Amino acid sequence: MVEVIGLTSNVLKRSVRIGINGGSATAFTTEVDSRHYLITAKHVVATAKENATVKLWLDGAKIADAEVTVLRCADPIDIAVLVPKKVLTVTHALPANSGGMQLGQDVYFVGFPYGDPSFNTITPALENIGFVRKAIWSSQQILDGAVTMYFDGRNNEGFSGAPVVFLENGKPRDFKVAGVISGFRSDLSEVLNFVEVQEKDVTDEDRALNRVRRYRDGSLGRLVPTGHVVTGNTGIVVGYDIKHAVDLIRAKGAKGPEVN
Repeated sequence: MVEVIGLTSNVLKRSVRIGINGGSATAFTTEVDSRHYLITAKHVVATAKENATVKLWLDGAKIADAEVTVLRCADPIDIAVLVPKKVLTVTHALPANSGGMQLGQDVYFVGFPYGDPSFNTITPALENIGFVRKAIWSSQQILDGAVTMYFDGRNNEGFSGAPVVFLENGKPRDFKVAGVISGFRSDLSEVLNFVEVQEKDVTDEDRALNRVRRYRDGSLGRLVPTGHVVTGNTGIVVGYDIKHAVDLIRAKGAKGPEVN
């Protein structure tokens, strides 16, 4: 069992809030073949042209414009590689490699939910640190070469593009990036109304379907469908293996800035 002391600066200071066309999400930096890249979810930059300018929240409340070249993985892989012109963050080692991650182990992701500054830490000491979440690697599916990862945790809007990081067994501080957060699995819940009923009108079907509720005053209400539905969050987090970003970089011969 790996004892986790806490996320280290190579994770916290590489994860940044990214803004484009009025939207807000998460991105992170990593190095491939000693060159620097910015990674996010592909749907975050869906409206961006090949050469784009994105806003990054870096040191404290500072917002920087970064010119990038946008590379996109093939569908259904929800990963985009943004090739910057200069190094954007710290470059403490953070290998982009899911090798060594074990099914059922704890993973972590850092992001900026809802673009709300109250959910990230901005102090002179910590600079701009995202919101930290924890999950369990629950399942993986490989279909037509796309490696989809599923995690049992809680994800919200704004975490798209966040890095999924983990520790290999016996290595308590050497975090690696396993994947990129795409979103969460949603479900549809029926909208119901309470309609007051009398005890004598409660049917066996009502009881079998558990659609009768008793109010505090003792009266009864039947749950009646309205014909409307709402979208809910199942708690299943969806991501894609970081190897797709690495493969894309090498296939395109993308040249990010060199890191010594």
